Amino acid sequence: MTYFKFLLILVLFFSCKSQQESKVSKVPEVNDVTCLDTGSCVLEVLKKTRLEVKKDDFGHTYLETVTGKGVVLRFEYKKGVESKYEDSGYREEVFIELNAENLETKTVNLKDQNVFFARWCYCKGQTGFYKINDGSLLVSRLNKTNYLVQLDFSVSEVPQIIKQIKQNFTLD
Repeated sequence: MTYFKFLLILVLFFSCKSQQESKVSKVPEVNDVTCLDTGSCVLEVLKKTRLEVKKDDFGHTYLETVTGKGVVLRFEYKKGVESKYEDSGYREEVFIELNAENLETKTVNLKDQNVFFARWCYCKGQTGFYKINDGSLLVSRLNKTNYLVQLDFSVSEVPQIIKQIKQNFTLD
């Protein structure tokens, strides 16, 4: 439960950074946040961070972002909530851990990468964190501080809405 409180605080803290969003829009070669019309999307860049994979008392996997030498990209898709239904919220997250010394990467084998999918909804038995093994990842440098991340993936354990991410980001 502490993890969820930490994650909520982290989401609220980073969602208020309008300055970061304006930097993303300065790169004309790529689209802004690729998102479906049914929801909203956010990309967060967590510097000097790494992912730590843990298991709870029931054997379920969960992630913690801890201080480290890497960079973690957290992409979030959030579907609108209907106020007349208490548990109508739906959210998907993708976590990508990158080597800060060499962000550029290209792979079609995600088994060796720290890439995870999370699904949060009132979907009994179909929520939580899942390792992404199927798909391809490309991170390329656009200029001195701007990068492009492209991820095409699928998760066999649960249904998913987001299957592709194409987003630029800035590292100062």
